[in-house]
Amino acid sequence: NYTSGTFSAGTGTLTYNGTTDQIVAGVSYNHLSINKTSGVATLNSSLTMNGNLAVIAGSFDLNLITLNVNGNLDISTGATIDCNNTDINLAGNWTKSGSYILTSGTVTLNGSGAQTISEGSFNNLTINKTSGTATLTGNNIIAGNLSILAGILDLSNFTANRQSVGGFFSMAAGVNLQVGGANNFPA
Repeated sequence: NYTSGTFSAGTGTLTYNGTTDQIVAGVSYNHLSINKTSGVATLNSSLTMNGNLAVIAGSFDLNLITLNVNGNLDISTGATIDCNNTDINLAGNWTKSGSYILTSGTVTLNGSGAQTISEGSFNNLTINKTSGTATLTGNNIIAGNLSILAGILDLSNFTANRQSVGGFFSMAAGVNLQVGGANNFPA
């Protein structure tokens, strides 16, 4: 557990890999990795990463925060990100082979280049890109709202459907929704 002092992110990767519960410091990181064989890594304050977030093993709990990731976010098989009212702003790719537990909050793709979104579930998903395209690489379930504020969302041949009745789908003026399949318009 980080308690105090000066932390300089540098250009490397900081890995939380203890075998007991750990508090992740709310400081700026270059790359952050969670690789726990037991125990939970918990983040209780907002932070920004200049690079990638990799949850390789174990559980990473995010509580009532905003997480800014200026690189890719990868959840490996067997790993979990558990979000409690957390907003994630992502400039890179969303790759999920493990578990993303959503209770509330929004994932916003806001990178300036091409971004991909693997299969999964989101509470709210927002596309807010100054340039480039966000492209689905698997089917997605939306529990809350799907919003395209700026840029392009390419569904390819996949779906971004509602989990149940409620929520909304919105597109701002000048944005694009690309639909590649015959039956994959958001339901």
